[in-house]
Amino acid sequence: MPAAGGQPPPQLLFPLRRNTQFAAVLVRLNGRIGGRPGPKLTGMHDRTAGSAASPRRRSLEPALQHIRAHLGEPLRLEALAALCGLSLWRFATVFRENVGVSPYRYVNTLRIQHAQTLLSQGVPAARAASEVGFYDQSHLNRRFKRQCGMTPREFQQRVGAPC
Repeated sequence: MPAAGGQPPPQLLFPLRRNTQFAAVLVRLNGRIGGRPGPKLTGMHDRTAGSAASPRRRSLEPALQHIRAHLGEPLRLEALAALCGLSLWRFATVFRENVGVSPYRYVNTLRIQHAQTLLSQGVPAARAASEVGFYDQSHLNRRFKRQCGMTPREFQQRVGAPC
């Protein structure tokens, strides 16, 4: 989501404190945190030009695009697996092998990063929670504190945004 004036969102001042390798994977997948699509991920094997797409070679890109486009909505693992044409268990395995984390952790991390962007723009925590797909503000607070080591209010105070 662009910041005021049509400029890209600012870099996050307080990155996620856990799993720093995953943060690097997210930046690679998303281009950068502003939500631009990153490079296309393929299944277990690279596709060659003109090859038929077998279930083993299906891309995770439909699921990743769906996650980015519908981040504020409930995301069911079964629906994501169906987008890729994989069974639930196979999707979870392929996702973890290619992305480095489970689909659940990937979605939560994207939601926290989007919440950080909104909070740095001065959006109240309750509104940010509903926009990024958390059930309520306390759900955002728990996840935010677990991943960032501070509450959303502390985050806003540190970046100088009004609460």
